[in-house]
Amino acid sequence: SFPCLLRFHDVLRARVERVNAAFANAIEEAEYPGRYQGVYPIKVNQLHEVVEEVLDAGRPFRMGLECGSKTELVATLPHLEDDETLLICNGVKDRVMLSLILAGQQLGKRVIPVMEKFSEAERYLALAAELGQAPRLGVRVRLDTEGAGRWAESGSHQSKFGLSIPELVALFARLRDAGQLEAIELLHFHIGSQVEDVNVVKRAAREIAHVYAQLVQRGARIGFIDVGGGLGVNYDAGYSDEEGGVNYSLQEYANAVVFAVKEVCDAQEVPAPTLVSESGRAITAHHSVLIVEVLETHGKGQIDPGWTLDEDDHQCIAELSAALDWARELPAESKPTSLLEVFHDAQEGKKQADALFGYGYLSIEDKALAEQLYWSVCRAVQSRAENLDPAELPAELRDLGDQVVDQYLCNFSVFQSILDHWAIGQRFPIMPIDHLDERPTRRAVLVDLTCDSDGKVGRYVSGAPEKDYLPLHAPGDGERYFLGFFLMGAYQDIMGDAHNLFGRVPEAHIYAD
Repeated sequence: SFPCLLRFHDVLRARVERVNAAFANAIEEAEYPGRYQGVYPIKVNQLHEVVEEVLDAGRPFRMGLECGSKTELVATLPHLEDDETLLICNGVKDRVMLSLILAGQQLGKRVIPVMEKFSEAERYLALAAELGQAPRLGVRVRLDTEGAGRWAESGSHQSKFGLSIPELVALFARLRDAGQLEAIELLHFHIGSQVEDVNVVKRAAREIAHVYAQLVQRGARIGFIDVGGGLGVNYDAGYSDEEGGVNYSLQEYANAVVFAVKEVCDAQEVPAPTLVSESGRAITAHHSVLIVEVLETHGKGQIDPGWTLDEDDHQCIAELSAALDWARELPAESKPTSLLEVFHDAQEGKKQADALFGYGYLSIEDKALAEQLYWSVCRAVQSRAENLDPAELPAELRDLGDQVVDQYLCNFSVFQSILDHWAIGQRFPIMPIDHLDERPTRRAVLVDLTCDSDGKVGRYVSGAPEKDYLPLHAPGDGERYFLGFFLMGAYQDIMGDAHNLFGRVPEAHIYAD
């Protein structure tokens, strides 16, 4: 049944391998003496089959997990099959969560709680002392480097997480005075999801490396630098100038991190740490596709092809009919001035019809006929305007395309399946999955089945200047027409709710034979 979510597990596996291969290539090229050990943040997609596939694919690379809540900690602990698998614990931690972390450490597991606040570090150290355990922790550092993109403030001084440099110095002094400098195992930063500019990544990696080097020179035994998330996915294909796009490849991102850290470590003559990243979106986004069916199409009413003007028809109807005949006779590549003139004639005819109806001088049947003629002229003009350079078109004709779109009613919920589109305007690649050998002839806006006016897709991935519509085919009578929503694997189905009490979207898990 539809809608249906298709999960391609071999794509998941390939993404894990590509991320690790990119860092391996960077380490080899830079002659970096350390290694890379990624972790998967399960908040991106906690589905059991997804986590299992990621861990299985990442086993040769000793890939670990990241959790950000007490519940996620409980879910991830059973996956620590050996003592080398990393479990990095971010987020706010109460006493119960800190106790669970210490219990995992007591069992010999590589569980590293990242201290988000100085007060949190104090609670953790006090609890470890109370239980008679040696503390092992990481520290999230607020860098001066600001992120780039929608989530830039995640790494700035306005972030709700992380220790400032003065707080880090105070924590270091406390551990030094207690003879516990070995407690700091990891330094962490996060400059936001979907970092758009690779130079920001370089600056942040260089800055955290300087923090690492100075602490190591003062006696710390830090083994890991965690660069957090931020490895972006280009939802807009190659259009990196668009909001939300990224200006780098996976390999360039890995190079930026590895070379920046190596440069500082070499200059400061300190050991190279193991590099960690929390690249959940880059791993999971590509693996799932949402398939939806178009149930109905609703366009602006056009005149019946067999309609002819009657001598008794109202004068405004005759004028609109003449405008339509003129529009249809224009060649495919007409001059913009000719298109504009016939459009103006149609506008004037419709205004007359609206005014006459408003004063009671036009029947409702003629009012309907006038609207059908007007929209038929608009579509004829628009189809010819598409053949011209947009820069040559008058503003009125450039805007005409937004008026002649059709609504395609699809059997899905925006709020359940593509929540980021409604919440932050994220565009997802959408395309038909059949008729791919035919040129689309309709400008479509997708609307969902919910009772909310926001239940529509208003912005699309496109190489054209206009992003407000999607070129689609006109479904034939009785024909089923399906669309694919791509790059759906990160966050969307996890954050979707039971809006309008829609049931969970059926899933098919696909493996290569």
